[in-house]
Amino acid sequence: MKTDQAGGMIVGNANSHIYHTPDQQGYHMNPANAVYFNSEAEAQAAGYRKSLR
Repeated sequence: MKTDQAGGMIVGNANSHIYHTPDQQGYHMNPANAVYFNSEAEAQAAGYRKSLR
């Protein structure tokens, strides 16, 4: 799935363990590094933190 097609999902970067919401910079990333979550809580439970940008 391309990030553009994530449909409002939370996208995490597998390398940095940082996640982005659709309104943040960096949301459109290389699909090879992308990990998709249904909620911020799910991303945080997996050890990801929210992007500061």
